Amino acid sequence: MTTGTLDFASIVTLICTTIPAIYKLLHPFIAEKVATEKNRQVQQCLQIADNLAYSAVAAMANYAALSKSERKVQAVDYVLQHMAKTAGNISKDVVADKVELAYQEYKHVTLGDNHETAADPNLLTNGGQ
Repeated sequence: MTTGTLDFASIVTLICTTIPAIYKLLHPFIAEKVATEKNRQVQQCLQIADNLAYSAVAAMANYAALSKSERKVQAVDYVLQHMAKTAGNISKDVVADKVELAYQEYKHVTLGDNHETAADPNLLTNGGQ
C-alpha cells in the first residue's frame, strides 16, 4: 500500500477535475463582468458624443451664412472627426440624432439660436431702442 504518496495519475486526475469545475463556477461571473465593462465603455462613448454635439451646435449657431442643413452637416462632421480621434467610432446616424437633439435643446431650452435672431431685422431694431 502506498498511503500518503501521490502518483502521476492521481495528480493528473485532480487537475482534470478541478479546472473544469472552477471554469464552470467562474464563467458566469467573468461573462457578466465583460458585458458590464463593454456597456460602460459604450455609455462613455455616447456621453462624449453628447458633449461634442452640444459644443458643435453652439459653434455652428454663429455661422449665419450657412443654412440649417449645412450647419447640421458641419456639426455631424465635427463630432465624427473628434470621436475618431478620442473615443472611438460611432455611426453617422447616431451622431446625426445626437446633433439634432442638441440643436433642439439649444434652441428651446437655452434660447440660443443666434442665426435666427441675427437674421430678423425687427429683433435688431427693437433691441436697439
